[in-house]
Amino acid sequence: MDAIQLLKEDHKKVVNLLDKINHTSEKAVKTRGELFSKVKEALEMHEMLEEKIFYPACKKYDEIRTFIFEAFEEHSVVDKVIDDLKHSAPNSEKWTGRFAVLKDSVTHHVKIEEGKLFPLVRKFMTKSQLETIGEKMECLKKKH
Repeated sequence: MDAIQLLKEDHKKVVNLLDKINHTSEKAVKTRGELFSKVKEALEMHEMLEEKIFYPACKKYDEIRTFIFEAFEEHSVVDKVIDDLKHSAPNSEKWTGRFAVLKDSVTHHVKIEEGKLFPLVRKFMTKSQLETIGEKMECLKKKH
């Protein structure tokens, strides 16, 4: 599978989990906790694939570099919000507000990657290059 397809599948998975959480109430403590654990795990894996394999392969193209540095910063924001969520009670308004920030941040990240970054990457990389990167990403996923 090519790298972009793999990342899009990750995006879809995370967005679906975020939507499920978004439809819970503050009374659904157990459900929120379980779904949040899945979101956290999926985002950590996704970030690792992007930061260790995908982004480094993209950095050599000047037209793409700006998007890569922005994406790293977005990851930092998401990591901070996840850490804040871990230390908040799922039945609190604070958790609900922090979750809204997480959802907005991830949604923005997905929109930029799929709408701008990925088309640029496809312009500069061959199908073979994307397949090779995708294979490396799949291997890393299996190791973790």
